[in-house]
Amino acid sequence: KVNMISRKDIDSIVPNHIVPSMSISLVNRFSAGDSVIDVGTGGGLPGLPMAILFPDTQFTLLDSNRKKMTIVQEIASSADLNLPNGCFSSSKLSWLFISFDSISK
Repeated sequence: KVNMISRKDIDSIVPNHIVPSMSISLVNRFSAGDSVIDVGTGGGLPGLPMAILFPDTQFTLLDSNRKKMTIVQEIASSADLNLPNGCFSSSKLSWLFISFDSISK
């Protein structure tokens, strides 16, 4: 069992988590071909909503918690989402040797 978000936030997941994640698009428009890393993605926020909003941008969701990353990857590859622009890693940032156009935390 892995807690992706606080149990007290379950009833307000959209206004407390999804909407703030998507609000990044109000100040930053990602271009086709850009690569963005979400460091410490936890439950996939803001990375998953951003990958939905910007399907032509590559998103790497990074968290050191392997269990959480397994669940996030299952969510992203579900039939409902099928996000081909997501990459998932359960490593530490210092272990990555690639560059990104934007960083989200």
